[in-house]
Amino acid sequence: MGGFVAFIVFKFINRNVFSKRNPLAYAKNLLPYMVFIVFVILSNAMVYKGLKNLHLDLSFIQALVISLMVGSLAFVVTKILVKKIPYNASWDLQKQFHETENAFKYLQILTAFYVAFAHGSNDVANAVGPLAAVVAILKDGQVHMKVAMPTWILGLGGGFIVFGLMIWGAKVMATIGEKITEITPSRGFAAEFGAATVVLICSKMGLPISTTHTLVGSVIGVGLARGLPTLNLGIIKMIVISWISTIPFTAIISMLCYKIFVVFLP
Repeated sequence: MGGFVAFIVFKFINRNVFSKRNPLAYAKNLLPYMVFIVFVILSNAMVYKGLKNLHLDLSFIQALVISLMVGSLAFVVTKILVKKIPYNASWDLQKQFHETENAFKYLQILTAFYVAFAHGSNDVANAVGPLAAVVAILKDGQVHMKVAMPTWILGLGGGFIVFGLMIWGAKVMATIGEKITEITPSRGFAAEFGAATVVLICSKMGLPISTTHTLVGSVIGVGLARGLPTLNLGIIKMIVISWISTIPFTAIISMLCYKIFVVFLP
């Protein structure tokens, strides 16, 4: 799904910006609207059932009104900022392409924050949910459909995600960002926007999905938008094999851990 969204977004950008004779001029007109959409979705995800600790209890309409106001403010600010981007109609096409991609890098940074928020809202829950259930069972010996989420478990989940990023994140980022297909700021924006949007929607629907899996699909979608030869099929094959092999390997490790605990912790 992320790949489909990224495919559509990149096709839209390619058609309305890079296929024009003056791509930078069209990009300056389009960027505020893209920022508006990103801020509306992100702020709505935060306000509508995203800040439960504040007990806001806002309806979807109320949250939508707030997010539209935030998006409108971001639109106005971006409109002012893009006017400062230098542009000369006499520039050759190569120079305009370079400056257009340079303008998109700021949008890519914005959607990187968007992906980070989506990652925290989904993947942390996937990891700490089973742990919270185990802790609840250990407390009263009963299985509950819903359990309280202690703050220390949330901190543990977030901390270990950061720890994993520190020890293996560079290799994952290099694989996704460099080895699947060539990524430029505009393509990176399309991939990140597609991945984060799908992850947030699934989070609100209660569907446990992987942000990394979705982002890989989005990068592949951007590559497909440029044509199948632009994709590194060998790397994609290895990624898919690693996804499939994860299930039996984790099952075996879980069985071994359980047996060890049963023997040494009666």
